[in-house]
Amino acid sequence: MGTKMGLKMQFLRKVRVLAPTSYYFITSYLVMLIFIIISGPVFASELSLKDSLTTYGLQNLIVSSSANSVTIKYTQTVAECSNFAHMLNKIADIADLVVQELGADYEVVIEQDFDDDQIMQISTKAANGSAYLNNSLNDEQFSALLDFQPRTRGPIMVAGECLPKQGNTCENCPACSCYPGEICDPSNPAANERGCVVVTPPAHAHLKGSQYVCDDGYAWNGDLTNCIPIVKCPEHAFKFNGACECEAGYTWNSDKSNCLKIINLYYPHLACVDGWQTEICIINPSPDETLSGILKFFSNNGRPVGEDLTITLAPHARYQLTLNRNSPDAAELNYMVFAATSQNMCGYLKFFLNGKYRVAIPATFDKTSNDNLFVSHIASDKLWWTGISLLNTSSTSKKITFTFDNNQTKTVTLAGNEHRAFTIASLFDAEKQPGLNSAEISAAAGVVGLQIFGGGDQLSGILLKDNTATELYYPHLVSDDSWWTGIAAYNPHATSSTLTITPFSKDGESLTTQTFNLGSHKKYLGTLSSLNLPANSAWFKVESTLGITGFELFGTNNGKLLAGYTGVGIASRNAIFPKLEKNGWTGIAFANISNKPANITLKFYNDAGVAVADGTIQVNSHSKVLGQAENLLRLDTSGATYMDYSSDQDVVGFQIDGSTDNMMLDALPGM
Repeated sequence: MGTKMGLKMQFLRKVRVLAPTSYYFITSYLVMLIFIIISGPVFASELSLKDSLTTYGLQNLIVSSSANSVTIKYTQTVAECSNFAHMLNKIADIADLVVQELGADYEVVIEQDFDDDQIMQISTKAANGSAYLNNSLNDEQFSALLDFQPRTRGPIMVAGECLPKQGNTCENCPACSCYPGEICDPSNPAANERGCVVVTPPAHAHLKGSQYVCDDGYAWNGDLTNCIPIVKCPEHAFKFNGACECEAGYTWNSDKSNCLKIINLYYPHLACVDGWQTEICIINPSPDETLSGILKFFSNNGRPVGEDLTITLAPHARYQLTLNRNSPDAAELNYMVFAATSQNMCGYLKFFLNGKYRVAIPATFDKTSNDNLFVSHIASDKLWWTGISLLNTSSTSKKITFTFDNNQTKTVTLAGNEHRAFTIASLFDAEKQPGLNSAEISAAAGVVGLQIFGGGDQLSGILLKDNTATELYYPHLVSDDSWWTGIAAYNPHATSSTLTITPFSKDGESLTTQTFNLGSHKKYLGTLSSLNLPANSAWFKVESTLGITGFELFGTNNGKLLAGYTGVGIASRNAIFPKLEKNGWTGIAFANISNKPANITLKFYNDAGVAVADGTIQVNSHSKVLGQAENLLRLDTSGATYMDYSSDQDVVGFQIDGSTDNMMLDALPGM
């Protein structure tokens, strides 16, 4: 069955069946929804809505409006008819005129008075008409957003046509059959033109011509005997087959009184084959509200995989899941989404090869700023590779462009809801690209992702950001016989930026400041030993006259361990460190970026959300605290699986997790 025919059949399912009389009455029928095809002129903005609609071709027009609603009444002859798709276009045209004249937020109520005395009412948001005309909605989606409300009872759905002027009556023509509450008695002086006599007038209705019309605020009941109060759908809901349904992207609250916006938390890369495993975590940080949602799994092409998981988390509760080759449909598990009705949630994903390496990445929400993503560092040479993982969270195809720091460009097309993972080298026919240092991904609205750095036995990665900051913080610096620290700050702008580097000692002493220009698409890059910072530098901040992005890496000199995290947007007074490592150790670092002492309250929780321990530490102005998580308070924190902090000053914190065998390392900023 073709799309248009399928839509027509869907439309005709709005039929009421009258079993007592064996007559079938249509409540919304095609003939009542036909518009005249008019090739009208372009409507100038100074025309009133009524003038525009009159020019469009609507007859005997009445326009009335209230606070955010406009009612448009006009007459229509039954003989003027067309197909279902044509009807949708004309409804959209009228709604779009309302957008032009009044605004997109208006509710449009269209009332068609037909010449057989039938009346049909259609309601929708004005913006839906514009969306349909610009192809943002297809026929089926737009039809679902239309509320068809017959004001009269409609014609009888039988073969033939009721033509009283040609002698048709209820006695000799099935199409002239009587409605409920009427009897067939053509000889009765009180009979109407079909020969029917009203015995019991329908409640809450009035006669208009030969037809009963429901009073304002009422609609016909299922058996067409009376008019009953209209069910008003809440905001972000529409009526379909007499019931309210939430719009796409919304879901009912517990008592179905409101439609709540669905918030998606994305885990944009899963690895479950060839020895890889992926650990995911969801945390409810709320102190008093339960978090409920559905965890959904998808393949690279956006196809749902396996069974959804319904997850309910009490306040402060935590959920952890490991996916591996034994998981159902493991080879097709490529990304996942946690869909809830609250944005008060966070999480991470860790993918790893046991005994070799792992990487931790924060879960992410939809992009909220511009269309660009920043790849702040590329390493593609004999030793290193850079991988990119992208997820198109929208249902429409995206053609994104990589613009590299040497002005080379490459395009990648992502189908709706598609996930794709690839190396930078793969964009150049598998040739390593040692001359590339960074990139900007443009036209990437609705795309989220991450980047991975790999080489030998080392692996790390960061979340791709779509925003920049005028201040970046690097809260821990180490350079000794075992460890090195790597720093990157990237200027994605077309003009130079002035950077000011201010290092601090562990005790908060401000050390020698450096100021220099960072060119367009250039990086401030190096290890602690190569950046010419004072020897006693414990942390530092970078201030920029333009927004910059960047990250910090920690690695071991033996080439076995590597971990990193992004430096954008990590300053906060409240944050979570989402995992305390049980098969190894968890290190925590805080830098107080304010000029006042910071009182930081730490709380340790188990997965059920029960507080295991809590206490307060003080960090002096511009000072740093570093230690293993369980030693920060000198209290028993056994049984805790994660911790959070709250501070009376802005601080920057991160966690670093290492395995007992000293083979795996990962890092996460406070989230």
